[in-house]
Parts: sequence; C-alpha cells; structure tokens
Amino acid sequence: NIIPQLLDVGYIPNEYSFDTLKASTTYDGTYNAIYKFAKNDNEYFSINIYYNPDDTHMTMSIDEVIEKIEMEERSVYVWEDAVEEIYGVTIIADEYTADILGSIDEEEMIRVANGLK
Repeated sequence: NIIPQLLDVGYIPNEYSFDTLKASTTYDGTYNAIYKFAKNDNEYFSINIYYNPDDTHMTMSIDEVIEKIEMEERSVYVWEDAVEEIYGVTIIADEYTADILGSIDEEEMIRVANGLK
C-alpha cells in the first residue's frame, strides 16, 4: 500500500535540521511516519504520525495532561510522564494522531504541532 500524502512540517526550531523519515504500514491497515530532526548527536526531536485513511475514530492513551489546546480541525494535548520524567505533545485529528517528543521544550513542541499541515 502507498501511504497517503504526508503532513508538511511547517516549523522546525532553530539549529535543527531534517535527519530521517521512516514510513510503514501497520498491522491494522493504518500508516505510520516518523520524522526525525537533529541538532547534534545528542539533541533531536521526532514527530510520530499515525494516519487513519479509513476515517474511523482513533483513540490514544495520554498520560498526565498539562494543557489542552483546541484548534479548528484538531486538539493538541501537552502531557507529562512523571515516572519517565519526560513530556510531549499529542495531536488528535480526524485523519491522524501524532506525538512530538525529544529535546525541545514545550513551547517549541506546540509551535511544531501548529505548523503541521
């Protein structure tokens, strides 16, 4: 199967550049794309997008939600995992769910989320 048109990453934080893109079909017929952006060997962030071409509802378990931002066609959740001491941003839209994780701060993660088109 061919993955539908990938989302465009409209915002990348300063000093980060595109590193890799891995795309695959999952066991249930959905698609997955992982974008990785690197600043150096130890500092990077990734955007992991799960596409749902059949328009069936997707759900995702989100840890401790710090903030919910309602946007026109999607919801953005800023969350924290106190056990792992990490935080991230999850975007839930009709046709995809995406996670943004890595060594950028919460504000930059939200900017990256807002830039996905």
